[in-house]
Amino acid sequence: MSSLDYTLDDIWWGDSNIEDITGLVSKALSDFSAAYSQWTQEVVDINSGGVRMDIHSDDLLKAEFKNYCNGRTLEEVAQNTSFNMNELRTLKSGGILADGERTKELSEEVFKAHNSKRLKAVETLCNELRTGLNPAEATRVNALLNKSITDNDDVDNVVAYMDSFRKQLNLGE
Repeated sequence: MSSLDYTLDDIWWGDSNIEDITGLVSKALSDFSAAYSQWTQEVVDINSGGVRMDIHSDDLLKAEFKNYCNGRTLEEVAQNTSFNMNELRTLKSGGILADGERTKELSEEVFKAHNSKRLKAVETLCNELRTGLNPAEATRVNALLNKSITDNDDVDNVVAYMDSFRKQLNLGE
């Protein structure tokens, strides 16, 4: 929590451009949320003697992943798949992976739910890109699509790439 406080102070009172503050704050909060969630899961794992698989959500990806696990712990799933614990925790929490094709290894239902969620994230990012690209959005593009953006001239190419990517995801459903 102290790190988040220091990071936000650095953003607000540092050398950041006024146009970049919203994106930087959003990225800092997102990074903090992911790190805090991971830490929380590790504490729960330690205290419960294993990974809890109870999910209380209407999130389709979470539900399909829970169905796939069928009472197995994440450790058991990791032993029988190519996924590491961080990737499995991401899926358990309803998060998306950069390499969505790998989710086929789990089940068709998990793959479809993952693609659907990833498609929504791509559409959201496309809409945001059309209004301009800040460093936080460039980081999101890189994380979501494994595609680096070096300057704003690449935005049109990225939007075209994402439109093509969106079509591929729609075909995969």
